[in-house]
Amino acid sequence: PSALDYFADAECSEKRGTIGLGASTQVLPLKNPRAPGDSAKYSNEHPCGFVVDVDPSAGKLRKMHYFDAGDKETMASWIEAVKRARKELCKLLRGDVVVATQEFATDQANDPLKIRVGQAGTIVEIDDVGDALIEFHDFETPQWVLRAKCANLRKEVEPEAKEVTLLIVPQSRVIMHWAVRVGYGLMARVYEFEADGVRIGRNSALHKGYPMQTQDLKGLTTRTHREIEKWSIIFGKTTEYCAAGDNTLGGKNCQDFVFELCGYMEIDRSQLPWRQAQMVKAAGVGVGILLGPEILAAGIAAGAAGMAADFFGFSSSSASGGGSPGGQQARVDTRQTKTASDKE
Repeated sequence: PSALDYFADAECSEKRGTIGLGASTQVLPLKNPRAPGDSAKYSNEHPCGFVVDVDPSAGKLRKMHYFDAGDKETMASWIEAVKRARKELCKLLRGDVVVATQEFATDQANDPLKIRVGQAGTIVEIDDVGDALIEFHDFETPQWVLRAKCANLRKEVEPEAKEVTLLIVPQSRVIMHWAVRVGYGLMARVYEFEADGVRIGRNSALHKGYPMQTQDLKGLTTRTHREIEKWSIIFGKTTEYCAAGDNTLGGKNCQDFVFELCGYMEIDRSQLPWRQAQMVKAAGVGVGILLGPEILAAGIAAGAAGMAADFFGFSSSSASGGGSPGGQQARVDTRQTKTASDKE
């Protein structure tokens, strides 16, 4: 849970509001000497009351939330529930977006970087001791951050419902690569499928400098990024890539991927433009005749059997072999640049 809903009655029929929780949220009984705000003022009148301090670093004028549980046992249950939610929010996982709440230096063996308050990044990997490899959005090279310093990071909460945008990324004057962006701002991710497999990142990996078109699709998806990532990786591992697409030559392409992904996210697919393979079929023209030279010019290899999943620089080969050895080597090299202090 990332929020606390509160109601006017025990039957929860009249909702009064929602309090967004964070990794730094504090919850204390009003009688606790460390309880902030007007807790001491209310403690005598509400002996079983407690206070929820969403962001203790927000200054003296920050808003406090005061509750009366009615009895000590119920108050203890509420406090424990909020603490459990906070602990879950503190747990960092691969793919989480984090924001620096304190200035600190990364733990690269070579050229560590100073991270300023407010800088955001995406976690590429969490190793077996809890250190995080983070792709900070303002820098090109992922940076190791030791577990102890992860306390300087706040995990962003993913919205329950997210916008979906179609990205049309020209590869040439004929070939149009499709990708899907889910969400906006820091929580946005782009999902796409090409000859090397499924790619997931902050931007399209196939942007070649041509003007890119975007189309906001009607409707919101309630699928989480983890659910979409899982679906996409399975698609890449079980689907043979073919530039012609639509199973015309026994495989699917980026446009088919977008079409099926929108179906999974329960987005109305009638909004999508015609896929190129469908246009070719409707025109009765041979795919090789219409697209052949442009496919090569765009650097897309038809019929690639090896599928891989790229996630913010982390590559994992599919069962069909092939994979992305360059991505795997990059991961090994990056791990070797971590400081030796994690071994102590």
